[in-house]
Amino acid sequence: MPEVFSAHTARMRQATSNIEQFIEAADGIVDHFRTVIAPSRPWPGQNDEFARQLRPGEIDEWETAINTCNSLAQAVAAIARGVMANLADFQGTQEGAIDAINEQSNRHNGPGRR
Repeated sequence: MPEVFSAHTARMRQATSNIEQFIEAADGIVDHFRTVIAPSRPWPGQNDEFARQLRPGEIDEWETAINTCNSLAQAVAAIARGVMANLADFQGTQEGAIDAINEQSNRHNGPGRR
């Protein structure tokens, strides 16, 4: 017996809603990081030897953290777009199947038939 595949479009819509919340949260993390880290960007004594040694590494770490958060947000957004595309495909397939069933039913149960 062939396997039956069904798509629960309501669940998919809920999932995309949750994913969109993750996107907002990921964007919020990046914004929060920038807000929290901003006051520490200017260092007193930026020209001393200690600052010159550590500053480049610190800047690289900030940029890496921001890039990682941005990449994560982009990945989650891509997943959301993929789920939404699948949802549209599933809905279209379901609607097409229902239309075909109704059309066949009308042919077999046309005027004068019971």
